[in-house]
Amino acid sequence: MEAKPTLMQLCRQLNLEAQKVADKAGLPLRIEYLMEIGAPVSRVHAVQIMTALSRLSSQLFTIEDVEFVEKPGSDRSGSTQGGELWQVK
Repeated sequence: MEAKPTLMQLCRQLNLEAQKVADKAGLPLRIEYLMEIGAPVSRVHAVQIMTALSRLSSQLFTIEDVEFVEKPGSDRSGSTQGGELWQVK
């Protein structure tokens, strides 16, 4: 089984800056950066970040496509089951 890329790897591959992804997601840069470095983030924030990445790259990305650590006690209502995406500015 092939390892999933990290958010940092995807952003570098797509030539996207962290601040641009954070802005598109409507989140502080620190949340995007935490996900980039593999620190725990809420599922809701991860979905927002991956939706922003999808919009900026014109490719479909979900949390299932990237390595991320879910914050314990995270709200699981941000599921992307079935490929659905959340509305992001």
